[in-house]
Amino acid sequence: DYDGPRVADGIVDALRTLAAPIVEKMRNVDEVRAFVRQDPVVMLAAFQPGAAEGLKVYESAARRAEIRFGLVTDASLLPELDTPVDGNVVLMYRSFDERLVR
Repeated sequence: DYDGPRVADGIVDALRTLAAPIVEKMRNVDEVRAFVRQDPVVMLAAFQPGAAEGLKVYESAARRAEIRFGLVTDASLLPELDTPVDGNVVLMYRSFDERLVR
């Protein structure tokens, strides 16, 4: 049952959202920076190879959320970190208040 917008632009936006991948994978710094700037709130994670269980939980949360979720395999691509990341990390980037939330 569709309960979204009833005008063309709203319907197109809703369909784009439904057609988009649950978690967007990024490979370079430019893609990551563009992703972080697109919406007021986004989630961005870096998982090491072999972290299948953590990735599964992250994807499950992405399915239920109304914000965008992104993924990198190299934590050095994560912008605005003041300390290097060793291991898996999930971050929230916001365009208001505190910019980066761990």
